[in-house]
Amino acid sequence: MKLIFLLLLICSSAIGQVGEINGHINLKDSTLDYKYILVYVLQKDTVVSTLVVNDNGDFKIHNLKYGNYTLKIELLAARDYFQDFSLNSNSIFLNIDYPTCSFAKSGKKPKCPFGHSDNIIPTVYGLPNKKMINKAEKGIVHLGGCEMYADCNSYFFCKIHSKAL
Repeated sequence: MKLIFLLLLICSSAIGQVGEINGHINLKDSTLDYKYILVYVLQKDTVVSTLVVNDNGDFKIHNLKYGNYTLKIELLAARDYFQDFSLNSNSIFLNIDYPTCSFAKSGKKPKCPFGHSDNIIPTVYGLPNKKMINKAEKGIVHLGGCEMYADCNSYFFCKIHSKAL
């Protein structure tokens, strides 16, 4: 009887373990403001938690069950940032430089933040001609607009999630 009770106690404590995420966002663009940054914690495609960072770029999310998650940072006029992480201890710290604009021409096959690499098409910039418009209508390319901004342009587009990569 004592053995069964001990096994139940061990199993219940392992299942219910929770931790927290502490983090800091370092703004790489001085024209941006922390008060408009939203942080989401996703598990698969489901939002588990949402918050706004404080005036210093710090955030804390409590009571997350141990497991695998994706952190999403969102700010109007900047590209969304995604970072996968595993919570398997009481607390983890994430130090994030944002926005990041480095995916562009890495030579690697692009991958959606949700894990797939199919249905990803190139993004083209500039004033499109008829041929380019036809390609966009067929879903072969994504039209990114007329202007490019340094290295912060997306070079690929996920057709499934309608997201710039």
